[in-house]
Amino acid sequence: MEEIYKRHFLNYVSLNDRYTPLDENGSMLIICYGPFMDSMQPFIDWKIKKGIQTTMYNVDEIGDASDIKAFKGIVASEIPLTEFDYDENERYPVHLFLHGSGERGSDNELQLYHGSDLFLNDNNRKKYKSWVIFPQSPKNDWWGGNYDPYKFDYEIKTSQALDLVIRFMDEFINRGDVDKNKVYVSGLSMGGMGTFSIIAERPNMFAAATPICGDGDPNNVISFAKKVPIWIFHGALDKTVLPTQSLKMANAIMKAGGNPRVTIYENIEHNSWDVAFAEKDFLKWIHSKSKKNE
Repeated sequence: MEEIYKRHFLNYVSLNDRYTPLDENGSMLIICYGPFMDSMQPFIDWKIKKGIQTTMYNVDEIGDASDIKAFKGIVASEIPLTEFDYDENERYPVHLFLHGSGERGSDNELQLYHGSDLFLNDNNRKKYKSWVIFPQSPKNDWWGGNYDPYKFDYEIKTSQALDLVIRFMDEFINRGDVDKNKVYVSGLSMGGMGTFSIIAERPNMFAAATPICGDGDPNNVISFAKKVPIWIFHGALDKTVLPTQSLKMANAIMKAGGNPRVTIYENIEHNSWDVAFAEKDFLKWIHSKSKKNE
């Protein structure tokens, strides 16, 4: 079976590195070699019959591995969403997501490249109904307050972009349909740095934080170490933002009396967000946190 996977699947990884299967089904995208498409069609028909939206594309029409990654994001944005009832009398959690440096711009789309699939999944939308906010930093700014996100400047507390996000969040969480006890923040790479920065600036706002392959100022952890539950993720082979940066922050939090959860992926480089989002209890852990429980 292992050799079959290795020969025929473009996204092959060893059995030891394969993601934990999800308990529930979402939409399925199949990218297939042309000669196998006819053979795959009965499988797709069966999936659709089972209620799983399934689409197949010929790999020759897409390109190499990098093209496939981009194509997945485009297709995901085209999948129609199931509408869920909004009740103006309900109070919903808020999940702020801070993108990485490669998604900066002004198109209000690129920031959705990583992470949006997690929140667009119908099962997640049913189970974790919440406001999800994806702000976008301009190209000449950063979440962490430094114009080079990979050299975190401890002298700069926040950037103009992050200041605007903070001001927006200050206003948004006062809406009548927001549960102020369940405000969360996640971020990857530059956004992981922004995650550490924003919880330092607003430690009383957030009920949980999940910085992924980030960095921060260990001198600022005292403000949130005992207040904000944190799950830190990093790839052991990351050469863009070294895993020691996350471990440095985890150690500082523990010295300040906090108890961070830390996951280091042994064979993963900078894109540790892919495996973090695939964690079975990623959203479950986040939504289990509430300031009511403090």
